[in-house]
Amino acid sequence: MYLNELFYYSLVTNIKTKITKDNIDVKRYLLSFYNTHVEVIIVLTQNELEVIQDQLEDILLETLDS
Repeated sequence: MYLNELFYYSLVTNIKTKITKDNIDVKRYLLSFYNTHVEVIIVLTQNELEVIQDQLEDILLETLDS
């Protein structure tokens, strides 16, 4: 593997590991990820998608209530 492939693999693995934890702060993580100007396509499992969807819905509700 080339260095950039190793970096990409590490990045994706790290992100997938973090988002599967119930206590992840998706809003903070997405903002920090956005601020690094990195765009990555990640393949997620259904369970991971459900965790993210639930948290994003909470973020949207908080935003609407503000």
